[in-house]
Amino acid sequence: MIDDDAQNLSLLGEILATRYTVTATTDPAKGVQKVLASPPDILVVDIDMPVMNGFEVCEEIRASKNCADLAIIFLTSDANASSMQKALNLGANDYLVKPFRAAELLNRVENRLGQMHVGAPVRCGNLVVDPALAFASLQLGKRRKREFRISGKGFRILQLLVQNKGRILSREQILNHLGSADTGSDRSVDIHITRIRRLLSGWNHRIESIYSKGYTVIEK
Repeated sequence: MIDDDAQNLSLLGEILATRYTVTATTDPAKGVQKVLASPPDILVVDIDMPVMNGFEVCEEIRASKNCADLAIIFLTSDANASSMQKALNLGANDYLVKPFRAAELLNRVENRLGQMHVGAPVRCGNLVVDPALAFASLQLGKRRKREFRISGKGFRILQLLVQNKGRILSREQILNHLGSADTGSDRSVDIHITRIRRLLSGWNHRIESIYSKGYTVIEK
């Protein structure tokens, strides 16, 4: 983490250290040196800093081949849309505006880490689920393909079911897959499944509901 405000770093450290190993500095130049010497999985950086601002930090790090896979999250009080766009153009992966909830920061970090360790696209009939890009596509003919995005939890449910084609997964298993921060009632799983089914018209498989057991993917 790089932030010139020691109090902010202390707060961030308390939040992130509950799940991750954290190093931090209030000196942007030293922070860049540390990152280039030993790239972490994720860098959380502020924008408004003296001597070297967050944009310059991002630009210098992105110029290094050693940091090609490093995820950069801007955490800043700057809610200006142009600043956000500039950050993304420079290679930032995410942009979170202060004030923020601890759970939101943890979810952003967890999502970035998850995307770094995703597998290859999974094919199920004429459906391709691409975890790296978080979208799915349906091949509806030789020259016709429909691509669409599904909300975070919905996508993870679809990915889980496709990867376990033919296997019945209980609602409890699906909720556990979503993680402790996403636990909820069985009904929440049913709602996501209903939305997914609507999006997948034209799929040559279907998500089948097995009474009192759960869901599975079968061929039509």
